Amino acid sequence: MEKLSADVGDFETLTRYTPARTTNHHEDTMTGLTVMARAKAKPGREAELEQAMRAVVIPTHQEAGCLRYTVHRSVIDPSVFVTVEHWTSKEAIDQHFATAHVQALLKQVPDLLMEPPDITLYELLPEGDSEKGRL
Repeated sequence: MEKLSADVGDFETLTRYTPARTTNHHEDTMTGLTVMARAKAKPGREAELEQAMRAVVIPTHQEAGCLRYTVHRSVIDPSVFVTVEHWTSKEAIDQHFATAHVQALLKQVPDLLMEPPDITLYELLPEGDSEKGRL
């Protein structure tokens, strides 16, 4: 497997990053943005990846724009991890990726991952019960 060679400061090169396509900044502040990030560990590196991903949870929860940040592991393929995140705005997400704890994680991923992480931003399409229909 080819080693990732992207500079950790170049987030869009290191990841398959899909920027948000929101057209109304007011909507961002009303509903926020959701980020889903998928990472697949190299064989035998699952525990290290889990530990690295868990290490960013507490400092991320302390970030001003973080509404929710959770880490999950696939029950079908234990080498696959997903974060489900909810942020107040695109600016908050950008600030998150500039933090020391995320930069430290990004320095570790080339040795731990099979492929670049897939990180995508989503906007909420509200429907149904207002409590059950949002993160």
